[in-house]
Amino acid sequence: MLHTINKLRHVMGLLILLLVLFVPLTAVQAQGKPGGDRYEWLNDNNKGYYYFDKVTFGLAKDPYTTEQHLDVWIRLQFVDEGVSEEENLRLLNKMPVGAYQNLSYRMFRYWFRVRDRHYQLLEVADFDDSGRELENNKVQYSPVRWVRIIPGTDEDTWFLKLTAYKQALDEAKKNQ
Repeated sequence: MLHTINKLRHVMGLLILLLVLFVPLTAVQAQGKPGGDRYEWLNDNNKGYYYFDKVTFGLAKDPYTTEQHLDVWIRLQFVDEGVSEEENLRLLNKMPVGAYQNLSYRMFRYWFRVRDRHYQLLEVADFDDSGRELENNKVQYSPVRWVRIIPGTDEDTWFLKLTAYKQALDEAKKNQ
């Protein structure tokens, strides 16, 4: 009986240890995730959490060819370290920092060319914690500005998840 009680204490100790380690991690991820079902998690790094917008996810026709590209908005939900890094970059580049102390998230608009694993970044917009736009930079699409996706990069992770999502959507439509 004493042996069984000691085993239970050991198991309970392990469960408590797992809870102590696991609960803070899920709280951090939940804190960074935008609300609702609109955004799907892609990956995270020291800057924050990356999600793609399922509502605006779709195809865009290339203006110079008959090709269609994945058109997606990716949201970077900053963590404190990411905000500090952005502030420091702005200081180094002698750019105003003021409103960036309230930086909350950044939206990237990408086109992904599926046939040969390339992408173009078309727009980047920064927002504060109230959703007010701080800065917006757009780049005109160019048929020669495609960037090759390098294995192991964020873009590679995104490409794999986005193409899988597109394939799942296509399968669901086919099965309707």
